[in-house]
Amino acid sequence: MKIGSKKQKKEQKVEEVEEVKPVQTEVEEDGEKEEAKEERDLLDVLLDKDNKENIVLYNEEGDRVEFEQIAIIPIDKEGEERKLYVILKPVDKIEGMADDEAIVFLCDFDEEGETRLTVEVNDDIAKEVFDRYYELIKNDK
Repeated sequence: MKIGSKKQKKEQKVEEVEEVKPVQTEVEEDGEKEEAKEERDLLDVLLDKDNKENIVLYNEEGDRVEFEQIAIIPIDKEGEERKLYVILKPVDKIEGMADDEAIVFLCDFDEEGETRLTVEVNDDIAKEVFDRYYELIKNDK
């Protein structure tokens, strides 16, 4: 699988995503289906090593975009606060993006302390995140 960025053209379609759709399951009770909803913070979902579900985010237009989580990469730079990046591969087709590409998101918090993801538009940072990801894969073998 090729995971990379072509000048991060994806930012045009998936600018900023701020929420994860509540986890929904269907429960049958007395022959009727009911939806059980459980709200979880996006960061909790991303960090849950047992989570096998896709991540559902919404772009600025409110369109639903489903992603497969590839990796979470922390970046430490001297004199700077640690930053957390997430590599997500779209499950749904995104215009201008190949099927084997993924997107780097910066994980941070809004004014209310809610987790939000923002597409990383700096190509140097995105390349560094992918390089660290490839290094982790190489060392894991």
